[in-house]
Amino acid sequence: MTSKRNKMIELYKTTESDVEILKDPDVAHLIVHKNEVMGSNLVPGLQMDVTELEDGIKLKLQLQDGTVVKKPVHLCFGVIPETGLQNIQMDVEIGKDSKISILSHCTFPNAVDVKHIMNAKITVGENAEYQYFERHVHGQKGGIKVYPTANITLEKGARFITEFELLKGRVGEIYIDYNITGKEDR
Repeated sequence: MTSKRNKMIELYKTTESDVEILKDPDVAHLIVHKNEVMGSNLVPGLQMDVTELEDGIKLKLQLQDGTVVKKPVHLCFGVIPETGLQNIQMDVEIGKDSKISILSHCTFPNAVDVKHIMNAKITVGENAEYQYFERHVHGQKGGIKVYPTANITLEKGARFITEFELLKGRVGEIYIDYNITGKEDR
């Protein structure tokens, strides 16, 4: 097994999720440690273009019109060391009449001084649905600062569902700032 694959499994195991899910070819996933992509898998109709940055990643996620992704997409963002910065820049476009559910595992199990920043621009197409469930694992020292921001546009008849859950550890500091613009309903 390669060193990168071992690191990917080590990171994913800290989320308290079943690592076997990453072997399923019908499950799209993206695993990122700090600013390095550890692994990924796509399913038809879903495109993820990732650029590694000095302090994180830039992710362009696109779901084609009329695409329904049957199984949740697993995104895993994390920092294993006690200190670090992870900056996630997301640009999400969900096509018309499409549906996707994302399970975002964010893991910082040893955080003493870690900052996790996410800036997202999300557009959900007409009659489309985008679900984003964020599940965090933090260390016991509360040394994590979590700052997610998002500007979300919902086209006619679109739906956006989100949840944030801390599964383990202490938050430290958290500030969630989501702005939503809804177009006309049906």
